[in-house]
Amino acid sequence: MNYSYKISIKILGCILLVTSVLIGCNKKINWNSNSKHIGIPLAKVHLTLQNILTDSLIKNENNVLTLIHQKNFAAVNLDTLIKLPDTLVKNVLRPTFNYTFSPGTQLYSQLVTTNINTKDIQLTKFQLSEGVIEITYRNTIKESLLMKYTVKSAKKNGQFLVITETVPAATTAGASVLVKEYDLSNYLFDLTGPNGNRYNKLSATISATVNPNGNSIFVKTTDSLVMLSRFKKIKPYYVRGYFGSQVINTQTNTPIHLFKNTKPQQLQLSKASVTLDIVNYTGIDATLKLKSLSTNLSTLTGNVIGKSYALNRAIETGIGQNIISPTKLLVAINEQNTNITQLLNPYANVFNLSTQLSLSPMGNISLGNDFVYGARNIGGIFTVKIPLTFSFANWTLNDTVTYAIDTVNAKKISSGTLHFIIKNGYPVDALTFVSIIDKGKVIIPLLNGSKVLGNTATEQIINVPITNEQLAILIKHNKLLISTQLNTSQVPNLVSLSADAAMDVKITVDFITTAKQ
Repeated sequence: MNYSYKISIKILGCILLVTSVLIGCNKKINWNSNSKHIGIPLAKVHLTLQNILTDSLIKNENNVLTLIHQKNFAAVNLDTLIKLPDTLVKNVLRPTFNYTFSPGTQLYSQLVTTNINTKDIQLTKFQLSEGVIEITYRNTIKESLLMKYTVKSAKKNGQFLVITETVPAATTAGASVLVKEYDLSNYLFDLTGPNGNRYNKLSATISATVNPNGNSIFVKTTDSLVMLSRFKKIKPYYVRGYFGSQVINTQTNTPIHLFKNTKPQQLQLSKASVTLDIVNYTGIDATLKLKSLSTNLSTLTGNVIGKSYALNRAIETGIGQNIISPTKLLVAINEQNTNITQLLNPYANVFNLSTQLSLSPMGNISLGNDFVYGARNIGGIFTVKIPLTFSFANWTLNDTVTYAIDTVNAKKISSGTLHFIIKNGYPVDALTFVSIIDKGKVIIPLLNGSKVLGNTATEQIINVPITNEQLAILIKHNKLLISTQLNTSQVPNLVSLSADAAMDVKITVDFITTAKQ
């Protein structure tokens, strides 16, 4: 006996907030059942602004969303201001007359002052988080010597830096050579010289004594002990002094992708703003000038460009983790003082921020008491805020979803009808498109730009009969592209997008099948 029956496929599952998912067929379908209505799910998507926006969203007290784009930038850090050189110092100790020295007798003792070459920077103190001093000893005396290198201008835990070393005796083959490294981590250096009124001066005492366990030795005026000292791997934690009236130009290029795969056309913003939140953790007075702000498509104009802003020095508190009390500067860029809304073109892909920082513009007014801590700098946050109250044309939200149809029993399908159940929570009407795709390429459309009213609390149902061509392709493939195109042209005023705005698209299908008993 021949008969026809209708199998109704209904959508099942839960609404997902951000991404679309495959709603699987959890119930096994009995294609040979005498039942006229057997429901199976296909797919659904929940399209929100997260589908199209790449940056953070926040909502105000009216539940209106604002798009936030932020980028940290550093204008000055310790490496920018100063690089302590790997200074090479040569000290030569020679006797002033020929003499026979007994064991334990001091041969030499002298005060040496080393100049730390930092060009125009006048340092009075620095503390190292890392660093070593490498000393090469060369001894032409045929007896081992006890060396003592005392740096009273360097302290750690209240103790002077003292280096002691036994330098081997020379041999008949020539002078002995010894190379050693000594750790300088956490030492605080005073560079004010022996009288405390200089800068860049490192004072130390070097002495050499004949080995007490050695022999008496005749030393000539041509004999010597040479010390080559080199600071290496220097990483300062803290520096004090005067860093000069430096001018530091910085260029920050920030990639921006406010929108993901699609961008609105004819975008008109109600307002937008950019803020530069500058924080000064250094003990240096400065002025900041905003030289330019642009994207790859346009340039900011207005009175903020070229204007200098005073940035006062931070204050040392000496209190634990909060050893520094920073100063702050806020530069506000908005539609009142610039063309910022024209700058924020949705097709821009990079922000270019150019600043000029002038350090100590009034000279050495701190009398050599400027300071910088290595982990603290002059920098801040570059923030773009775009309230989503605007007008636009042809703003497309899209997503893909997979589905599955039993290809064996699909041979029993003769025809069918697709049901698109759509709830549009956006404040504008939309055009909805659904297509079968394969490897990103549209194979055939199923729903081609049907209009869906905006701000509706009820679901709107669009029924579309399936052609034989569509049916064959629907069974063969397993992926749908679901798109909705928003447009504010029918709305007289600017539109505000709320935090809960979304579009839900559910797809069901009724298949007509034929089967023989």
